[in-house]
Amino acid sequence: MKILLLGIITYTLLLLFDWIWFRFSGSFFKSEIKDLIRMNADGSWDVWYTPAALVYLLMTIAIVCLAVYFAPSTAAACVYGAIFGCVAYGIYDLTNLATLDGWTVKFAVVDILWGTILCGATAGIVRYIAYWII
Repeated sequence: MKILLLGIITYTLLLLFDWIWFRFSGSFFKSEIKDLIRMNADGSWDVWYTPAALVYLLMTIAIVCLAVYFAPSTAAACVYGAIFGCVAYGIYDLTNLATLDGWTVKFAVVDILWGTILCGATAGIVRYIAYWII
C-alpha cells in the first residue's frame, strides 16, 4: 500500500513540475520545434492526454522502482533519479535529433537538462517522504 502511495505522490509531482515548466517554457518549445508541435486552430497545444498520461506512469514506475526504492538516502535518490532522467530524456531527444528535421540541438540540450532536474528532484522529494512513511 505504501508503494502505491509513493507512486501517486511521484505521479503528482511529475505532473506539477512539468506543468510549471511548460507554463514558463511553452514559448521556447514553440520557437524551437514549432513545425513539429500539434496545434489547434486557435494556436493552443493539441495534446493527446492518454499517451501523455502513460509517459508519466512509466516515469513514475521507473523513479519509484529504480531511484527511490534502492536509494540509501535522499541525496542518492536525487542522483539515481537524475541519471534516469538524463538517460530517458537523452534517448528521446537524441533520437529525435538524429531523425527529425525540425529538432534542434538547443532544444535537445535544454530538454535533457530539464529531464535530469525533473527526475532528480522528484526522486529526492519522494525518497524524503518515503523515509517518513515506510
